[in-house]
Amino acid sequence: MTREVEHTEDGRWVQLAKTGLGERGTAWWEQDDAERRTRWETALRALDT
Repeated sequence: MTREVEHTEDGRWVQLAKTGLGERGTAWWEQDDAERRTRWETALRALDT
């Protein structure tokens, strides 16, 4: 794997993790419990693939 491909893949993982944590996208404090759970479960499933 080239460094460029690794960098792109790393960025994808960081984006998914930060979105799942509520650091990117809709702020976590602006979501209700169900929306936060959906956000982090979706991110975890994506990170697990």
